[in-house]
Amino acid sequence: MSVTVAPDPRRALRGAPAVGWMAVLWASSSRPWPQAGSWLRDVADLLPRWALAAIAFVPADKIVHSVLYAVLALLWLFALPGRPPRVRAAIAWVAATGFGACDELHQAFVPGRSCDVWDLCADATGAGIAVAAFLAWARLWGRAG
Repeated sequence: MSVTVAPDPRRALRGAPAVGWMAVLWASSSRPWPQAGSWLRDVADLLPRWALAAIAFVPADKIVHSVLYAVLALLWLFALPGRPPRVRAAIAWVAATGFGACDELHQAFVPGRSCDVWDLCADATGAGIAVAAFLAWARLWGRAG
């Protein structure tokens, strides 16, 4: 006689925030890009000069990509409890970076957008920073959960 255990529906729902964030990213990259980066100028007008000087060496869109994909990696880390931290980190980085690659290819077909390898590098970097911070936290606090 075998006993089957029903899957816990709460466990399946842990991935919902990551999937939802991916849908938001996909939807936003499906829209044609605004003309001449006008929204960047609007944001730049709000920043003090020292902040502009500090980030002048990195294009603002690469910072945005890094932050958006760091959030995605953190959401995947949340979705993967019970695994060793390094395994969770590897899966989260691959998931975020892989989705970034798919999204960049998708943008090649959106008017006003382009498939940019440097955007993918920014995505991978943001995800890498997030998982590195997670691994440092896990090691410092000795938590695998």
